[in-house]
Amino acid sequence: MTDLSVKNKALQELKRQLEAYQDHLVITDIDSVILYANPAAQKHTGFLREEMIGKKPSQLWGGTNAKRIL
Repeated sequence: MTDLSVKNKALQELKRQLEAYQDHLVITDIDSVILYANPAAQKHTGFLREEMIGKKPSQLWGGTNAKRIL
């Protein structure tokens, strides 16, 4: 196995674990832009993953835009 295939396998396993995680999980970058939301986050917030990614939590959960508070 090459180093790249080992890394790819590890990344696939990490993604599988994140998707299966029962609690809501939202990952942001340093500017608080959402990069990832797991299925539990979708269920908890009421937003689809596609609605969350690329936005800041304050855009989704602040003011009158809030569907559910984290």
